[in-house]
Amino acid sequence: MQVELADVESKDMQVLYQDDDGNVHVMDGTTFEQAVLSSELFGESRRWLGTPELVVSVSYFQGEPVAAKLPYKISVKVLDAPASVGKEDGTSTRHVVVEGGISVVAPSFVRTGDIIVVRTEDASYMTKG
Repeated sequence: MQVELADVESKDMQVLYQDDDGNVHVMDGTTFEQAVLSSELFGESRRWLGTPELVVSVSYFQGEPVAAKLPYKISVKVLDAPASVGKEDGTSTRHVVVEGGISVVAPSFVRTGDIIVVRTEDASYMTKG
């Protein structure tokens, strides 16, 4: 049995904006070619599409986009960091709101205006950026 490999091309593209229908408009930074993608191509990571200056990897098969993925981690600005409440074990974390309106559990030292690094897959805090 012989299997033919699919000719898939991947391009890094900058997210320009998401329109009212949920489509994602992207641009190749080298050729300035633009494309419109379904947000479904991004899976659960689509919640990060509102992050400024986001670059994604888009896979094309026979000229059609078939998949898109975000970087493993991104830097985002903290928009709201309410006061934290300490736990009995001495640790303290709380939910902060970052760009795109996404809630991330972060350590108590993270403040409004800070840049933090989060994992796009599950919105988990990685480090202060």
